[in-house]
Amino acid sequence: MIFPSDIPNEAIVEFSKEETKNIATGMINGRAGAAGGVVNSDTNSHSMSACTQKSTSLMVGRPNSVGMSVLYQNGHGKATEFKSIYNDLHMNRLSKQTKRENAYDSVSMRQVLLREMVTRIKTIVIVKSLGLLDDGEDNLKALSNILEDDTATVEQFKKLGHSLFESMLLAWSCTTGEMRNHEAIKAHKDGNKSHKIETLTLFGRVWPGEIDSVHNTVKQMKGGALIFPLDGVGVNYRSGRDIIHCNLKNTIHLPDDSRNLFNWSKVHGPA
Repeated sequence: MIFPSDIPNEAIVEFSKEETKNIATGMINGRAGAAGGVVNSDTNSHSMSACTQKSTSLMVGRPNSVGMSVLYQNGHGKATEFKSIYNDLHMNRLSKQTKRENAYDSVSMRQVLLREMVTRIKTIVIVKSLGLLDDGEDNLKALSNILEDDTATVEQFKKLGHSLFESMLLAWSCTTGEMRNHEAIKAHKDGNKSHKIETLTLFGRVWPGEIDSVHNTVKQMKGGALIFPLDGVGVNYRSGRDIIHCNLKNTIHLPDDSRNLFNWSKVHGPA
């Protein structure tokens, strides 16, 4: 489902500037699965610890995976296989704690999260009415319990000037981490571990020193596409202007290459 975001221009620009600073550092993080592409022996994987990088180590491709295994001798001279080697990606991976702390500090991030969560509730209601989610699954249980489960977080957002409902939505959004992709990842299929629905938004890169009106800056942002190659379908969506809620656990998909140059994407999915 795709909704207009209704995020204020000021929030889109400020939030984009905050993440563009991270893009400029060239930060990388690990991600399992096909998103990082086929692994070769010169991989940048952080999983290649010192004990695996020996002249006697042997890299072995996985027959049914893009990943690799490495065979090496452990400290006792025993042959050992480590299987989980995947290429690292240019991305910012936020834990639940880091996401919550960032939300406390960033007004623009809170505005983005609020719009994502409001449209997420609408999505859950609609897909449940269509029978696309299990009848026995309470998809808003975490939100309904948030006052008991995370009172401190709700109270902190209230101190920042938010209503009780907004504070509940913000606390709910922080019950899961977040991935911010700084590059066009490879074709893959994946499922959110904490919920069946993922929330995806796209933002343009805005360098901190850029001077222009926020209206013009957002207007000039280049959109992107989510491509489903086996289905022959592509979905165009706008930077800062659209929010996608989806389930791509069984659907191979990839972004267009604008992620490498003009924009970046964020994805998360609270329980």
